[in-house]
Amino acid sequence: MSLIGTIGATPNQSVAPGDDGRRRKRRGPARPRGMFLRGNVWWCRVRNPRTGAPVQVSLCTADLGQAQRVRAALSQMSDPRRGESDLVQRVCDRQLKAAELFGHFIENSTASLREGTNDPDLAQHVDRWHRWLTTRSRKPLRGEQADDYLRQLRTLIPERRVFRRSRLATRAVNAWLEGLPVASTSTRNRYYAALQSFVKYLRQNDVLSANPLETVERPSNAPPRDNYRPFADVRAVLAAMPDGEERWYVGLAFGSGMERSALDNLTARDVIDADSRTLRAPGTKSAARDRYVIVDAWAWQYVEKARRGKIGHAKLFQVNYWVMLDAFYAAQIAIGWTEPLPAGITPRNAGQKGVSIRGKFHTLHDCRHSYAANRLTGDDGEPSRDLQFIADQLGHADLQMVSRVYARHRNRIQQREHAKALALAAQEQTAQQAISG
Repeated sequence: MSLIGTIGATPNQSVAPGDDGRRRKRRGPARPRGMFLRGNVWWCRVRNPRTGAPVQVSLCTADLGQAQRVRAALSQMSDPRRGESDLVQRVCDRQLKAAELFGHFIENSTASLREGTNDPDLAQHVDRWHRWLTTRSRKPLRGEQADDYLRQLRTLIPERRVFRRSRLATRAVNAWLEGLPVASTSTRNRYYAALQSFVKYLRQNDVLSANPLETVERPSNAPPRDNYRPFADVRAVLAAMPDGEERWYVGLAFGSGMERSALDNLTARDVIDADSRTLRAPGTKSAARDRYVIVDAWAWQYVEKARRGKIGHAKLFQVNYWVMLDAFYAAQIAIGWTEPLPAGITPRNAGQKGVSIRGKFHTLHDCRHSYAANRLTGDDGEPSRDLQFIADQLGHADLQMVSRVYARHRNRIQQREHAKALALAAQEQTAQQAISG
């Protein structure tokens, strides 16, 4: 008997050695393990150097032999001992085609690709960073704050322009900071903070491996301003302003500590309770600035006048900022706080005509300082308050700022209280002597 007969096959069947006798459908040439076709293009699985997970990568060819050579090159470069796994990472991240990397591998010119890796275009990440600012898990920014950060960063990285990492050199960043059209170091520091946030985002997303700002000297904040006026001066300057919305606007700033954004956004519905003189101050700088404030008794009249005939979302003030400043500064000149401006110079055009008025006038922001000082000392006849109350009124998230700025006023209060205690003790002693005598 033949071997074919012994395994149950018919004489017309061809059986391969080791076959079990069942017919198999011929599938053509065997495919290499770990490789597969998509359409006519060969693909393979490559281990991601960063995560260790397998990633499907196109080998960019329909020729099996060429595909095997590209795959072998990727496998060699994935070896950490070769120091080329960062280039394979770019292939896994779809930043570089496998065929392009293979061409440089054959020509022994992968160094040129690494130069491009170390000097990426940072401009393409700006929009994603802008969205990240409002969605990050730790201290997300409001939309207005994120827009400010974007505006500040755009002075360094213009829209629709390539901006390489090499342009973040220390000398270039310092030149950018020095060339900003801002007067104060505090404002310059905010521009630096926007750039610092962008660099932090890039490092978290592995775009940058090191911090390019380590050797850049951060602009120092200017000493905190404490340009305040005693309550007698406050009453005098308000009396010198014409009665109208500009006067009510400034008066409420002096009597509540609210900033410009809160005053501008104030509506009739933000008047919470007239008996307790409580307003909702819709500030926009931070979450702490959207707060409730208690208006001083003497300043509540300005709220009543401003909300007359208004309901709902109607704005309490329809004030032109520059018209208000003109009236406010004119009143300061009228009562002798400062010297008159040169002829033809107004707060609005002073900068355009090369005249600096910085520090010359009591600004709207300085009204906050006057409010805080008068609230601490009680010089306006209202009860004196502690630093926590002041911080809440001004919209500060903690006591750090108010403690640093207004500490000297607190010392003045303590000295005054001590003097009162000494005077009272002296009076009591005199009274006792008069009784015993």
